[in-house]
Amino acid sequence: GAAAPAAAAAPAADRPAAAGGYVLAGKSLAEVEKDLIAATLELTGGNRQRAARILGMGERTLYRKIKDMGL
Repeated sequence: GAAAPAAAAAPAADRPAAAGGYVLAGKSLAEVEKDLIAATLELTGGNRQRAARILGMGERTLYRKIKDMGL
């Protein structure tokens, strides 16, 4: 069979983490959180109640984060 790509042989810590093509490496936790909230709001068509449920946080927490992050 074909040889595995070099990246596949590298330890997980040496590769950027990705979820569905989203690269986490080099981003702060705040940036990742903002992107996740924005993507979830897009997924729910702006329904904050549903987005909060999907994200596993209270609605008030989500509203505060949206305001603080300028979303």
